[in-house]
Amino acid sequence: MDTGLGQVGTPTVTQLGRKKKNRRRGDKRDEARRTLANNTTGASGEYKTTARFRTANLPEGLRAGDIPTRDVIDKLNILGNVEGTLVLLDSSNGQPVALLRVTLLAGMSPEERADCQKLATFFHSVPGTVYPVGSNGPHKAAKKAAKTSTGNPSPNARSAPARFRPRVNNIPRSVHAGYMYAIGWRRGYETLVRLGLYKPAMYASMAEDKMRQVFENFIRVHEELPDIADIYRRRFNTLAPLLLKHNESNFKGSNIPSLSNVYDTTLRTGYLAASNLTITMRDFYNMFHTDRDSTTYTYGIWIHTYEDGSGLVERDEDVVKGITGGEFFLSEWKTAIRFQRAALYEIIWRGPCDLHGTAPSTTKGNVLRWGSSVQVASSLEQAAATLAAGPSSLIAGLDDRIHDAEHLLGDGDEDEGDDGDDEDEGDDEDDGDEGNEPSWHFGQQDHAKDDPPRRNPERAVKTFAAGRYVFEVELESDEPGDMEIDNDDPNDLDYVDM
Repeated sequence: MDTGLGQVGTPTVTQLGRKKKNRRRGDKRDEARRTLANNTTGASGEYKTTARFRTANLPEGLRAGDIPTRDVIDKLNILGNVEGTLVLLDSSNGQPVALLRVTLLAGMSPEERADCQKLATFFHSVPGTVYPVGSNGPHKAAKKAAKTSTGNPSPNARSAPARFRPRVNNIPRSVHAGYMYAIGWRRGYETLVRLGLYKPAMYASMAEDKMRQVFENFIRVHEELPDIADIYRRRFNTLAPLLLKHNESNFKGSNIPSLSNVYDTTLRTGYLAASNLTITMRDFYNMFHTDRDSTTYTYGIWIHTYEDGSGLVERDEDVVKGITGGEFFLSEWKTAIRFQRAALYEIIWRGPCDLHGTAPSTTKGNVLRWGSSVQVASSLEQAAATLAAGPSSLIAGLDDRIHDAEHLLGDGDEDEGDDGDDEDEGDDEDDGDEGNEPSWHFGQQDHAKDDPPRRNPERAVKTFAAGRYVFEVELESDEPGDMEIDNDDPNDLDYVDM
């Protein structure tokens, strides 16, 4: 029956015109968003819009302080299985939320593959050279939850002290919630020191030959660090050059040190606009958090290697069979990135702005997943601001760290009791070794090996030098695993992304 309105279910001419007009408007809107994103990031690739959850409407399992579970993960938009570059845009204003680039090993240029292999070798050299981070709020909360739960997210987890955990090629076995390491610059925790490199993993009960090995590895790792920083800078620049320039604006006219220079705060040509590099492994995960970073955009790299050090994982099936879980989340944007390819994964996200975190994972076999990110902690930027009127001796660079270690080795009575955990930007400075207020004494020294500072042999003491000064701090224990800061505040969420 003809009603004059056309056949039932068939749109009228007027309706078709409206749809066509709306489609044109949508195309123009999408084009405007792509142009805005390109002008903001400098990135080229596929563009995808997504709506942000209001904080009050976030479902359970995606809120700040939550640890993602499998049922939550399956409800999100999963990315990471397709090679190429994806720019995630805010549907309300077209601003970039995150960028993802997946580069398969099979299709890499020789130069890219050489960079990946260099990163893999470097990552394997960090454990045992610096201490695992123990004071990062999001990771501490995950470790505490894992230890108190009935289930164990990692079949290789160990509750024994670090010195008793088995190692494979110097890589420690899993603990609850995995490992995080930090290398590069952090705010100063020593008297008179404003900025300094993370210290080597040397402590009093360590045998002298082992201490010398750690010392040599520490020097080698830091001599390689500028080349590693250059890889991050080049990759960041090819992915989103304008976002890199945005981060570089923080460095101009400041005393913020770069990973490209391990000696002082001088910015060299082609520097990376980041002060520290965090590295995670062994089924690392944490709770949803935002970062206390001064850099708006955080850049991260994920790769897979074989545990025995034989190189990069080349086959997708080895990754899938070897590791289950471990997705990286942007919970407010209903997005998770799954690492299931034999590829180099690169992600840029707004660490201080958007809730993010890493899901629990289970590893089987001879595969390691390494996550990493580069950033500048707000606490370091604040410390750098105090250097404006201060002498260079307030910076403890590689030369100072080498001198500190040589001083200890020359003493013949190694007394370095530093655990590295209380030096991370993950907690406020006043946390320290709670219930164990340090007793400092210092004076001018000429650093003569035959006249080192003396200590009471009945005390556990750590000794270090800064410029013309030598310091000692009394500790309750000389075993790093016994001196972890106990900060159970889940709201103390600091710079580390992962």
